[in-house]
Amino acid sequence: MIDLAAGKGFRSLPRPALRAAAAFLLLCAAAASSAAAPDLLALFQPGDATDVLSGGLALPGGLRAAPSLDVPLSLLEFPTSASVSCTRSRPFRQDGSDRWRVGGSSAEALLNVRDRGTAGDIAVGAVYESSSLSLRESGRANAEGSLSPKTRTAGIAVARGGLAAGVSVGRESHEGLITSTRFVGIESAPGLGQGFLAWTQSHPCLAVEVRSAFGRHEAGLLHRQSNGQARISTVSDGQAYHVRQNSSSWVWAPHWAWRDGGFTAIGLLSWSSGSTTGPVAVGNLVAGSLTGEARGSSQAIALRSDGPGASQMWSFEHTRQHGDLRASAGGFLFPGILSKSYSTLDYLGYERYSLRCGQERRNGSVSLRAGLLLSYGQVDLRLRATQSRFLRPPIVLADERLDNGELWVLAPSVGAGLKTGDWIFDAGASVFFALLEDGIEDAEEPGGGDPGAHNHVRPSYRWGVTVRKLL
Repeated sequence: MIDLAAGKGFRSLPRPALRAAAAFLLLCAAAASSAAAPDLLALFQPGDATDVLSGGLALPGGLRAAPSLDVPLSLLEFPTSASVSCTRSRPFRQDGSDRWRVGGSSAEALLNVRDRGTAGDIAVGAVYESSSLSLRESGRANAEGSLSPKTRTAGIAVARGGLAAGVSVGRESHEGLITSTRFVGIESAPGLGQGFLAWTQSHPCLAVEVRSAFGRHEAGLLHRQSNGQARISTVSDGQAYHVRQNSSSWVWAPHWAWRDGGFTAIGLLSWSSGSTTGPVAVGNLVAGSLTGEARGSSQAIALRSDGPGASQMWSFEHTRQHGDLRASAGGFLFPGILSKSYSTLDYLGYERYSLRCGQERRNGSVSLRAGLLLSYGQVDLRLRATQSRFLRPPIVLADERLDNGELWVLAPSVGAGLKTGDWIFDAGASVFFALLEDGIEDAEEPGGGDPGAHNHVRPSYRWGVTVRKLL
């Protein structure tokens, strides 16, 4: 997926078909590892999508004064209401002889009901969210891909005195399909010259959050976990292959806050881990296996000041994630005796630093916002694929690496809000300016890459709208 999403920004390499196929298999393992897997899209659009609406005022880690079932206690921060949010983005694009596009959209409907009683506060909520991600490449190679995640979640939160707790449960599902002329030897039908990979995934998820306030201090802990199944299918050498995966993941995220009037300081940590494993089958016959693991961590510091007519915030965030994939398929009884045997060993890791600042001015029922995101990231990629036949030495199909590929992003944003009666309207937009610097190398053909090349990516955008009705 690295190749298809930002491939021509990373230049052309020898054997691009196998590089793309191996990279996409790595994405499949990452997706099967759920939320704990490396967020590949974050490589291309770092920052929180809600920042588009809040103008950089959204706190890191999902800690915000708006209902969100990913953070159950936020249900207590907003009155009874129903809302609909829509976002659309084209995080990056590049033109030329080889063009590529990355685009995404999402729609969310949320109902939040809060009641303040003498014994404390209670809030319940339900949300349905549907998203889509599209990838397109044209030029010397053609590719089209899509990913469609859907989420259905319900949650409850209670608070009494300085103690609050919340829990949410739901199910996430994904459907994806990619076709590409890069998949040489993986064909949906003889003679078409392009192949496909398709996958479906479904897993239940659970989030639990607890926080306690004592004086001006507050401490909290968030835990999320999920377990599910994924199925991937393709055709190679006239054989239909199916990968059935069992996946699990978890996230732990403690935070600490200090409040003094309208000033808040927050420190946030998080750790995540995920794994996926399962057989590769041809019909009912097991012909290989695929195993993947992912790990990540993040740290953030944020300062926010809220006054009667203005708010300011800045944050510094650091994220590090990495994952690996080991897969083999084909070669019944002995490697290649009845068919070719394939194997791959891949690695993807990235590290990102982000600095955000935002400001809001309020005048009666109208608010205006402005924000700025500056992000720097490094990507490391290892792809190795081999093919074996009976009584023949293995053939290295791909042995490539990307060391310290760099991505700079500058994204200014603007937003506005309006409250009229029981209706609240929020809208925002961001423009992304990016610079890619890569150093891809092919182990079999030294000098085949273009180390140190700079690639300017055309400015791209993201916008969003939220309509909320107080009930």
